[in-house]
Amino acid sequence: MSVRVRPATADDAEAMVAVIREGFAPELLDAMIYGCAGMGRFIRDELELPPGLCDRTYTVAERDGGVLGCVELRRLPGTLILNYIAVGAELRSSGVARQLLLEAILQAGGERYGSMVLDVFTDNGVARGWYQRLGFAAGDHAGWWSVPMPGVAPGAPHAVVNGFPQAEASQLRFGFSQLDVTTADGSYAVGRMGAKWFRLSQAAALRDGALLATLRMLDPARGLLLLLPEGQLPAEAAPGAIRLTESERMSIGIPELLGRLRQAR
Repeated sequence: MSVRVRPATADDAEAMVAVIREGFAPELLDAMIYGCAGMGRFIRDELELPPGLCDRTYTVAERDGGVLGCVELRRLPGTLILNYIAVGAELRSSGVARQLLLEAILQAGGERYGSMVLDVFTDNGVARGWYQRLGFAAGDHAGWWSVPMPGVAPGAPHAVVNGFPQAEASQLRFGFSQLDVTTADGSYAVGRMGAKWFRLSQAAALRDGALLATLRMLDPARGLLLLLPEGQLPAEAAPGAIRLTESERMSIGIPELLGRLRQAR
């Protein structure tokens, strides 16, 4: 039977998670929300909202009632973010991914948006090549670093944690969450990924003793996952840091992308 592309329903949630997980190495999944145990519940909750209320849209490709591919888009003012696109091995190089992306953009009302952006791992040559053939232009790079929790001097000042009860509820239900932590030196969005990581995207976090002391109090067993622009890893973190991977930001105008996708049909 031919492949059918349609908007996802809540019942597709776990199958979508499985398809996306197939596309990533196991050692990277625990650094991503799709590696978290409750991701299926998260998607189901979003898809149970009335149509149009969620900032994300989900589209699936199915055959014989089974989900073999999916797209997750996020809608921001003027911009669509391609969070994830995945198709099963049996559908690769079949044109289904192009069809799936086109339908996902139209489902999201993409013709009202100016551009699409995405992040792709630089060692994923197949995906990068596909985006390049669609006309996506390369942009900034970011390193993904595993950094041991730095030691903190006794008596180090602590910080204010905002939204902890809500974050705890999210962590219990989905396996990931975000805290907002404020110190005398700055404010930080701190992600919690599974049971392993505090995820940060500000190099200054490694120099803020109050932040680090607070994170140790919250969970001393977690390490730090830093997503930083190239060249911004602080020198003091380098000796114990492990580079997990690197991602690249790519972008394209929506009119150009729709034209290329339609020509390929």
